[in-house]
Amino acid sequence: MNALDRVPAAKRGQALEICPGPSSLPELGCRFRAVQTAAAMDALMGLPEGHFDFILAARAFEGNGHAMSVANCFRESARLLRDGGLLCARINDRQDPEGRISSGELREMARDLDFQVLVIEGKSILWRKRAPGWRLDLAEHAAMAAAMIRRLANAWDDGPVVPGRGRYAAMAMWVEGLPSDVDLFDLEVLIGGARGTVTQIGEIDARGWQEVHVTLPYLEQTGLVPVELRWLGERLTRQLAHLRVIPPGPSVPRVIAMSAGGMTADAERMAAQRSDGLTITIEELARPDELTASVNGQTVWMNDSLCTDPVAQCYEVRFRLPEDLAPGVHQILLHAGRRLLAPVTIEIE
Repeated sequence: MNALDRVPAAKRGQALEICPGPSSLPELGCRFRAVQTAAAMDALMGLPEGHFDFILAARAFEGNGHAMSVANCFRESARLLRDGGLLCARINDRQDPEGRISSGELREMARDLDFQVLVIEGKSILWRKRAPGWRLDLAEHAAMAAAMIRRLANAWDDGPVVPGRGRYAAMAMWVEGLPSDVDLFDLEVLIGGARGTVTQIGEIDARGWQEVHVTLPYLEQTGLVPVELRWLGERLTRQLAHLRVIPPGPSVPRVIAMSAGGMTADAERMAAQRSDGLTITIEELARPDELTASVNGQTVWMNDSLCTDPVAQCYEVRFRLPEDLAPGVHQILLHAGRRLLAPVTIEIE
């Protein structure tokens, strides 16, 4: 869902892009009356409070995404945004594992800075700035609220069925009457009695419906599974809807990216120094402990692995290259248990 489409015409005045160079999104200039860029924290601190309707930070953390810089950027964004303004950011891109921001940390930042959380999907977030203290009366509102689930579908292809687990275990639901103060962390979606993970809350459409995306919990049951909504512990839906759940297909582990020495490449070829080590990103890797690698018949030792997306079973696996690996082109053979993955090519400089 395009974040710019969420900005009403009446609030398309001032936009800001936080990025290391010139603006990366020309569309900003077409949507807003004025667009500014800022490359450093000092530049943000010199801007006026409550001045912007939209802040884009899609490239703000490239090569510098440690937790403190993310927190400082969000804090300044909260100061700079008008009430109702949107912060659109991309986080945890090309970061060391020590600098990754957890879901709990994001929640605390949003609460402290009076943001309403609308999207946390992969590395992308979309938050709406609200007035200080906006959450104080929400519990009373939740006790009186009611909503209705109008439609359920597969979030990937809009089909009528959703697998119970795995890469495509995500549903889209269209809800009528969803309170305007709901955000991701307060909205519970129970599927077969187990809590799913809400990743996106859309805007109200012409029918008065809002599209909500939910990652399914790990489900063993199949068939028609009941779905209900709760807000701050209070039941929102008076009638249950039902989602048709099917067994998942088999996992197919595959390499989707490689990185070394601060550089990232696709799954085909990577240039590296022996001292850099190598990080390989693999999707649908059910058992990372069963992963082995070799080059020229030598074992490539795995330093550690990090799960970056439990739904897609996506892992970043770090390897230490053999010290006597000669300069030139080499192929790394990867096995996930007894399954041979497509080889990856590295060029030692």
